[in-house]
Amino acid sequence: SISDTLLFGKGANKFPEPVIIGAAINILDCILPDNVVPSYTSATNELIGSSVKLVLPAPIDATLLYVSVVNPVFAYLTTEPTFTPVNTLPGAVTLVPSITTSSTLFGNLSFSITASATKSAVSDTDFIFLNYLEEAVADNIDSLSNIAGLLISKNGNIIFENYYNGSYREDIYPVFSVTKSFLSTLVGQAHDMGLILDPNLPMSNFLNEDIDYLNDITLSNLLTMTSGYIPIDNYLYATTYELANASHSSGPGSFFYQNPACHLISHVIFHNTGLSPYYFAEVYLFPQLGISDPFWHFGWSYINDGGNGLWLNLRDMSKLGQLYIQDGYSGDNQILSSEWIEQATSSAVSTGLQPLSGYGYLFWVPDVQNTYFEGSFFIMGTGGQIIFVSPKHKLLIATHSHIYPEDAIDHENKLFYAIWDYLIPIFKLGDLNNDRLINIIDILKISDSILDSLAYSEEADLNNDNMIDINDINIFVSSLLGTSF
Repeated sequence: SISDTLLFGKGANKFPEPVIIGAAINILDCILPDNVVPSYTSATNELIGSSVKLVLPAPIDATLLYVSVVNPVFAYLTTEPTFTPVNTLPGAVTLVPSITTSSTLFGNLSFSITASATKSAVSDTDFIFLNYLEEAVADNIDSLSNIAGLLISKNGNIIFENYYNGSYREDIYPVFSVTKSFLSTLVGQAHDMGLILDPNLPMSNFLNEDIDYLNDITLSNLLTMTSGYIPIDNYLYATTYELANASHSSGPGSFFYQNPACHLISHVIFHNTGLSPYYFAEVYLFPQLGISDPFWHFGWSYINDGGNGLWLNLRDMSKLGQLYIQDGYSGDNQILSSEWIEQATSSAVSTGLQPLSGYGYLFWVPDVQNTYFEGSFFIMGTGGQIIFVSPKHKLLIATHSHIYPEDAIDHENKLFYAIWDYLIPIFKLGDLNNDRLINIIDILKISDSILDSLAYSEEADLNNDNMIDINDINIFVSSLLGTSF
């Protein structure tokens, strides 16, 4: 299945499943597997106030703990006990039972407990600066009130995954304008199959409507937000003619971000493939990504919203970025051409924004030309639905966010700059020769830079003290050896 082939690396790896810990526990006589060390505070048979503490084996993050009670055995109690984690320290969680009655328990309370948590770390051989990453997340992400989830993968493996503010791995969120990049991918697939012609051709080649302006604009104009159309209200329920005949400026060319003109691309897919975007994706994209029956808003003639409207969990949302990292391959099958990927993720027009100064085919392209992260791009949705992709470094950073309680746009800005300023730079640490490997060669280069008094390099300044010295070498060596310093 695609879940065994796409995520991540052609057939080699995939997202890890949750770690399941299951055992029968007695409040007064805890029995757990060897890798789970229990402690408890219960001197009497009184249920209320008793607690069971589970110390979970690394690398489990106990903030993701799920607890279920199976077949509790108790007397004179009318309500089953519930268990709430009362601390969020990684590696340990205290479960405090509570009930809505004051009845006491006669005899020991016996029950089964199942706790599951997702891995939040991998071995140092996968990413030796993981501790730096975890510190950056703790300092810049954890406290954001709207953050729901953060997933980071490197070289096809998850190296960090956590959920916040009551969210869980399975939670489905509206991904808003991330939908646009899914739509672009569908256009690319249809183009690769010969169902959609060269996007640089006039729109009159794609829509059979008697509208003069369709001869003046191209499908590429729609994909790059340069169509010149003026947004209309209730675009989702507009007919193809109404969308294509909307008011427009004097002509195409200027970047203007909007949903209605993007939705016209959904109509292009419908009229040129005979399928709505959803049903086209159900055949050619979603199964190949391991995405099962997602919800996608639709309007007139059941054509799905091209501007937003998809609902996905964080892992499923991130799979689109991983597809691009894998050069369009799902397992051994290339479902999206390298040529389309190159065209879609390259800057075609200036946005006038920084650092997201460029825009491709419904992808945001930052100003990273001639830098370490050249070739990277963003997939963005309102309120903090973000995917950062660096194919060159096989790096993906994805987030889900609530659109409440704080202002969604303010949160989106805070989250973006937390990723841009603090998380992404960590992934260039130590790679002094720009070979995307961190090894003894880089240590030698640090040593040479010190001995020869070479120019300052951010990649070599591992302790961020604005100088390159023996302390950076010690940190590097310790990190490579997997020892503390």
